[in-house]
Amino acid sequence: MPTRGRPSLSLAEYKKRTKALSKEVYKLRRKLEKLKLEKKSVDHKLLDKVQLLKQDSENGFPKATFLMDSLLAYSANIRPRWNDVTVAACLIWRQKSPAAYVFARNHIIKLPGRATLQRFVQKTEKSMVETTSVENM
Repeated sequence: MPTRGRPSLSLAEYKKRTKALSKEVYKLRRKLEKLKLEKKSVDHKLLDKVQLLKQDSENGFPKATFLMDSLLAYSANIRPRWNDVTVAACLIWRQKSPAAYVFARNHIIKLPGRATLQRFVQKTEKSMVETTSVENM
């Protein structure tokens, strides 16, 4: 007796359909395993790149330091800590083009805010004043 408007299938048709579906499931499982292996390979490559970035950052390369700070700030739930190299680069960027800096900060990448940049300038000016006063003695 047909159900819900579908014609009933014979036993041979069910077996044929089951066999076809089993083949499809087998193919999809093989494809899934292949994709898992590819993902693992990509994950290892990405991890290697991040480790290299961290190592270069620790060795004082400015580009690596900037990227590492931005990467850490991206995943931070609390206020990020910025390296002086990153803040100095951002300060120069903001002085060259305030609109571009604000756009990048709001839409592209995490960057130090205006207050952080101002604190850096004040800290730098204070240390310059102290240095010159010590040299004058």
